[in-house]
Amino acid sequence: MSFAEELWHLAALFNKAQKPSDAEMAYLRLYEYCSQSQDDLNEHIVHLLTISCNNLGSIYLLKNESSRAMEYYSYAIKHIKSYTYEDKPDFRRDLSVTYSNLGMAYEFAKNYQSSIEYYEKCLEIREWLLQSVGDYQDLRNIYNCYNNLACVCEKAHRDSEAEQYYKKTILLSY
Repeated sequence: MSFAEELWHLAALFNKAQKPSDAEMAYLRLYEYCSQSQDDLNEHIVHLLTISCNNLGSIYLLKNESSRAMEYYSYAIKHIKSYTYEDKPDFRRDLSVTYSNLGMAYEFAKNYQSSIEYYEKCLEIREWLLQSVGDYQDLRNIYNCYNNLACVCEKAHRDSEAEQYYKKTILLSY
Protein backbone atom coordinates (compact mmCIF):
# COMPACT_ATOMS: atom_id res chain seq x y z
CA MET A 1 0.00 0.00 0.00
CA SER A 2 1.35 3.41 -0.94
CA PHE A 3 1.64 6.35 1.43
CA ALA A 4 -1.18 8.10 -0.44
CA GLU A 5 -3.47 5.11 0.04
CA GLU A 6 -2.60 4.98 3.73
CA LEU A 7 -3.49 8.66 4.07
CA TRP A 8 -6.76 8.05 2.24
CA HIS A 9 -7.65 5.15 4.55
CA LEU A 10 -6.78 7.26 7.60
CA ALA A 11 -8.91 10.17 6.37
CA ALA A 12 -11.80 7.81 5.58
CA LEU A 13 -11.51 6.30 9.06
CA PHE A 14 -11.68 9.76 10.66
CA ASN A 15 -14.68 10.58 8.47
CA LYS A 16 -16.43 7.37 9.51
CA ALA A 17 -15.64 8.07 13.18
CA GLN A 18 -17.17 11.54 12.72
CA LYS A 19 -13.96 13.36 13.51
CA PRO A 20 -14.14 16.12 10.89
CA SER A 21 -11.09 18.06 12.11
CA ASP A 22 -8.89 14.97 11.92
CA ALA A 23 -10.40 14.00 8.56
CA GLU A 24 -9.75 17.51 7.26
CA MET A 25 -6.10 17.33 8.32
CA ALA A 26 -5.65 13.90 6.71
CA TYR A 27 -7.35 14.97 3.46
CA LEU A 28 -5.26 18.15 3.35
CA ARG A 29 -2.12 16.06 3.80
CA LEU A 30 -3.31 13.65 1.09
CA TYR A 31 -4.00 16.56 -1.25
CA GLU A 32 -0.58 18.07 -0.54
CA TYR A 33 1.18 14.74 -1.04
CA CYS A 34 -0.64 13.93 -4.29
CA SER A 35 -0.22 17.47 -5.62
CA GLN A 36 3.53 17.17 -5.22
CA SER A 37 3.39 14.10 -7.47
CA GLN A 38 2.57 16.29 -10.48
CA ASP A 39 5.47 14.91 -12.52
CA ASP A 40 4.29 11.41 -11.81
CA LEU A 41 0.56 11.82 -12.47
CA ASN A 42 -1.22 8.59 -13.13
CA GLU A 43 -4.83 7.47 -12.89
CA HIS A 44 -4.47 6.42 -9.28
CA ILE A 45 -2.95 9.72 -8.10
CA VAL A 46 -5.55 11.77 -10.00
CA HIS A 47 -8.32 9.66 -8.46
CA LEU A 48 -6.91 10.19 -4.94
CA LEU A 49 -6.55 13.94 -5.63
CA THR A 50 -10.18 14.02 -6.71
CA ILE A 51 -11.34 12.14 -3.63
CA SER A 52 -9.37 14.40 -1.30
CA CYS A 53 -10.66 17.58 -3.00
CA ASN A 54 -14.28 16.41 -3.00
CA ASN A 55 -14.13 15.34 0.64
CA LEU A 56 -12.44 18.56 1.69
CA GLY A 57 -15.16 20.45 -0.15
CA SER A 58 -17.81 18.50 1.74
CA ILE A 59 -16.11 19.19 5.06
CA TYR A 60 -16.03 22.91 4.29
CA LEU A 61 -19.68 22.90 3.21
CA LEU A 62 -20.59 21.38 6.57
CA LYS A 63 -18.64 24.21 8.21
CA ASN A 64 -20.65 26.74 6.14
CA GLU A 65 -17.52 27.72 4.21
CA SER A 66 -19.01 27.43 0.75
CA SER A 67 -16.35 29.52 -0.99
CA ARG A 68 -13.60 27.27 0.40
CA ALA A 69 -15.64 24.21 -0.62
CA MET A 70 -15.96 25.58 -4.15
CA GLU A 71 -12.20 26.14 -4.23
CA TYR A 72 -11.49 22.45 -3.55
CA TYR A 73 -14.18 21.27 -5.95
CA SER A 74 -12.55 23.47 -8.59
CA TYR A 75 -9.17 21.89 -7.79
CA ALA A 76 -10.72 18.47 -8.38
CA ILE A 77 -12.00 19.54 -11.80
CA LYS A 78 -8.60 20.99 -12.68
CA HIS A 79 -6.83 17.75 -11.79
CA ILE A 80 -9.35 15.55 -13.60
CA LYS A 81 -9.16 17.69 -16.73
CA SER A 82 -5.37 17.79 -16.62
CA TYR A 83 -5.45 14.06 -17.06
CA THR A 84 -6.92 12.56 -20.22
CA TYR A 85 -10.33 11.44 -19.08
CA GLU A 86 -12.48 11.60 -22.22
CA ASP A 87 -12.46 7.87 -22.86
CA LYS A 88 -12.35 6.79 -19.23
CA PRO A 89 -15.74 6.28 -17.58
CA ASP A 90 -14.24 6.35 -14.06
CA PHE A 91 -12.86 9.83 -14.61
CA ARG A 92 -16.16 10.98 -16.06
CA ARG A 93 -17.88 9.62 -12.95
CA ASP A 94 -15.41 11.55 -10.77
CA LEU A 95 -16.07 14.67 -12.82
CA SER A 96 -19.85 14.28 -12.56
CA VAL A 97 -19.64 13.85 -8.77
CA THR A 98 -17.56 17.01 -8.56
CA TYR A 99 -19.99 18.94 -10.76
CA SER A 100 -22.84 17.79 -8.53
CA ASN A 101 -20.91 18.87 -5.44
CA LEU A 102 -20.25 22.27 -6.99
CA GLY A 103 -23.92 22.55 -7.83
CA MET A 104 -24.75 21.88 -4.19
CA ALA A 105 -22.17 24.43 -2.98
CA TYR A 106 -23.61 27.11 -5.25
CA GLU A 107 -27.11 26.15 -4.12
CA PHE A 108 -26.06 26.67 -0.47
CA ALA A 109 -24.57 30.02 -1.46
CA LYS A 110 -27.91 30.88 -3.13
CA ASN A 111 -26.22 31.32 -6.51
CA TYR A 112 -28.92 29.33 -8.26
CA GLN A 113 -27.83 30.04 -11.83
CA SER A 114 -24.37 28.56 -11.24
CA SER A 115 -25.92 25.70 -9.30
CA ILE A 116 -28.16 24.84 -12.25
CA GLU A 117 -25.21 25.01 -14.67
CA TYR A 118 -23.18 22.50 -12.64
CA TYR A 119 -26.12 20.17 -12.06
CA GLU A 120 -26.74 20.23 -15.84
CA LYS A 121 -23.07 19.35 -16.49
CA CYS A 122 -23.41 16.45 -14.08
CA LEU A 123 -26.59 15.30 -15.84
CA GLU A 124 -24.91 15.45 -19.24
CA ILE A 125 -22.10 13.16 -18.09
CA ARG A 126 -24.49 10.74 -16.37
CA GLU A 127 -26.59 10.49 -19.52
CA TRP A 128 -23.43 9.84 -21.55
CA LEU A 129 -22.36 7.13 -19.10
CA LEU A 130 -25.75 5.45 -19.29
CA GLN A 131 -25.62 5.45 -23.11
CA SER A 132 -21.94 4.56 -23.48
CA VAL A 133 -21.29 2.19 -20.61
CA GLY A 134 -24.80 1.00 -19.84
CA ASP A 135 -24.27 1.21 -16.08
CA TYR A 136 -27.76 1.42 -14.67
CA GLN A 137 -26.44 2.93 -11.45
CA ASP A 138 -26.22 6.01 -13.64
CA LEU A 139 -29.99 5.86 -14.05
CA ARG A 140 -30.31 6.45 -10.30
CA ASN A 141 -27.82 9.30 -10.59
CA ILE A 142 -29.83 10.81 -13.46
CA TYR A 143 -32.89 10.66 -11.21
CA ASN A 144 -30.91 12.57 -8.54
CA CYS A 145 -29.79 15.15 -11.13
CA TYR A 146 -33.38 15.78 -12.21
CA ASN A 147 -34.46 16.11 -8.60
CA ASN A 148 -31.59 18.51 -7.76
CA LEU A 149 -32.37 20.60 -10.82
CA ALA A 150 -36.08 20.69 -9.97
CA CYS A 151 -35.38 21.87 -6.42
CA VAL A 152 -32.94 24.59 -7.48
CA CYS A 153 -35.18 25.80 -10.30
CA GLU A 154 -37.99 26.05 -7.80
CA LYS A 155 -35.79 28.08 -5.41
CA ALA A 156 -34.85 30.32 -8.35
CA HIS A 157 -38.55 30.84 -9.14
CA ARG A 158 -38.14 29.13 -12.49
CA ASP A 159 -41.32 27.18 -11.96
CA SER A 160 -41.88 25.87 -15.49
CA GLU A 161 -38.36 24.38 -15.55
CA ALA A 162 -38.84 22.96 -12.06
CA GLU A 163 -42.07 21.33 -13.19
CA GLN A 164 -40.36 19.73 -16.20
CA TYR A 165 -37.58 18.29 -14.04
CA TYR A 166 -40.08 17.03 -11.46
CA LYS A 167 -42.01 15.30 -14.25
CA LYS A 168 -38.80 13.64 -15.48
CA THR A 169 -38.06 12.52 -11.93
CA ILE A 170 -41.51 10.96 -11.68
CA LEU A 171 -41.13 9.21 -15.04
CA LEU A 172 -37.81 7.68 -13.97
CA SER A 173 -39.31 6.38 -10.75
CA TYR A 174 -41.64 4.04 -12.65
